[in-house]
Amino acid sequence: MKKPVVTLKNPVVIKLETSWVFTELPDDFEGTRKDAIQYFKEDIADNFGEFFDTRYVSHHLSVAK
Repeated sequence: MKKPVVTLKNPVVIKLETSWVFTELPDDFEGTRKDAIQYFKEDIADNFGEFFDTRYVSHHLSVAK
């Protein structure tokens, strides 16, 4: 038997705040700054689990104001 779903009057928004600083690209990278930004975004998305463990993520979650 499923538990009933409770709907909140005001939604709770939880965000993960962090940042990365990149100073180097692979030697074979060729492209614009825009291409480099996309490269870094894809690298973070592909390797997110390697950057963070669950303890780190839990510590850096906060309720949005």
